[in-house]
Amino acid sequence: MAKAIQIIINPHRLEYLLHLFNRTKQSLQEIIGQNIDFDKPLNKTTLKAIDTIFQVGLDFYTNPSPIDTHKSSILFRKDNLKKSLDIGDIQFITQYEKEINYINSLAKLGDFQFTMRKLKSFTLQDSPFEAAMQMQFLLPTKKLSDKQFLESLINNLAEQNILVLENIESHNKKYKSNLCGFFIEPNVIVLKQQGRKREIFTLAHELGHYLLKNENIDENIFVQNPNNEENWCNQFAFALLLGENFNELENIPSNAINLENKVIQNLSERKHISRLALFYHFARTNKIQWVKYKQLKENLNDEYMQKKQKNKNNQDNTIFKAPIPVLSPLQKDIFINAFLEGVVSEYTILTHFKRHIENNNLERFLYE
Repeated sequence: MAKAIQIIINPHRLEYLLHLFNRTKQSLQEIIGQNIDFDKPLNKTTLKAIDTIFQVGLDFYTNPSPIDTHKSSILFRKDNLKKSLDIGDIQFITQYEKEINYINSLAKLGDFQFTMRKLKSFTLQDSPFEAAMQMQFLLPTKKLSDKQFLESLINNLAEQNILVLENIESHNKKYKSNLCGFFIEPNVIVLKQQGRKREIFTLAHELGHYLLKNENIDENIFVQNPNNEENWCNQFAFALLLGENFNELENIPSNAINLENKVIQNLSERKHISRLALFYHFARTNKIQWVKYKQLKENLNDEYMQKKQKNKNNQDNTIFKAPIPVLSPLQKDIFINAFLEGVVSEYTILTHFKRHIENNNLERFLYE
């Protein structure tokens, strides 16, 4: 029997990952179900088991180079947030930080300037409603579906040098994330694909963090007692999406706030804002009690699950097509520029954008 290959790792890199994921060596052993002597070289099988958690690639552990923790991850710059995050949440964040670093390196190598700020910044002392009125030009003006509205908003943000990346979580992913999105300075917003209206509101909320120039990670933006910044970003998102229709909410009597209310339904459809967001606004402004908000939230979830099951039943006899993430034209332009400058190969473009390139027609993708 061949002897298992023993690999000498850089212990500082493992310590870095344990700190990043807020884990101890003992908890790591419990997760992977192995007893490990960390003072000795590790066999390849053990190292692979460890990497199912951290997902950085085996070469990461043997790299002798030190890591600047402050530059490496928002989780070190926002260290107080790590305690509330699960493994799936941290995997989600680190996966996209790796993607963002790759995009940044391509931009630098291709001399593509895309981080210059075009939108003005605000502070918590500024009115979120006035900020939202100034940002109305970012919204699509045509009548669109929720998906088209989201795509158009992402395109408009790209024109302002704001890169939006959309994550689609695999249904069989072992460690799932509860995060809805996060903002990383200077100009990247990452969204988890969810109900389109929820996603649109999350994007508007994260845009608020961008305008405040403050990185943030968001799990549940509809909390009963948000801090000042979360409250500012929520108010900004409401006002941005509702615009001049914001006052329509004030005309709805408290006893008429329910799932069937036609005004709420109409406003939700016309302005691409979820009913949950509207119910949350009513709770935050004391128009309904939090108990009622929680009940409405449960009712919406039941309605969503029933609709999801109905769609699943209708699709049982059809060929399943994996959803495709919305592609920001800013990301596309960075890669195309890198390709034309000889920084990346045709294979890299075809592989990275395989879900967006039909029939391997690279020329059409480059110039359409």
